[in-house]
Amino acid sequence: MANASVSITPGAGAQIDAHQIGSGDYQQIIRTAKVDTRNINDWAVSTTAAAVISADENRVGLLMYNASTVRVYIAFNNAAAVTSGNADWYLDSGDRWEVPDPFCQMAMSFLAASAGTGTLNVTLGTET
Repeated sequence: MANASVSITPGAGAQIDAHQIGSGDYQQIIRTAKVDTRNINDWAVSTTAAAVISADENRVGLLMYNASTVRVYIAFNNAAAVTSGNADWYLDSGDRWEVPDPFCQMAMSFLAASAGTGTLNVTLGTET
C-alpha cells in the first residue's frame, strides 16, 4: 500500500479517523493490520546463497525457526548475495526469530554456513 498525505486544514482535505478526548483535542486512530493469510516457506539449507523471500508490502509478520543442523546467514536483499561478512542476521541451529516489523516486508536471502541437513522454517503472515 502506498503512503498518502492527508490535509490537516480543519474542514478541508481528506477524512481521517480520530477520537475526541475530554479536553476537546483529537487523537488520530491508527489501524494495526492483523494477519489474515499464513504461508509456509521452508528452505532446505544450502551453502549456495538463495533469494528465498520476495519483498511484500502486505506482509505484517514473519517468524523463522532454524530446524537445520547448521548456522544460517540472513541478508535483507533479493540478490542471493549473502555471505558471512555481509549478513544482516544469523540463526544458529534451534534458534527462533520474530523479524521486527520494520524489516518484515523486505526481501531476504539465505546461506548455510557449512554443509548440513534440515530446513529453515519461515512463516509469512500477510494482510490483504
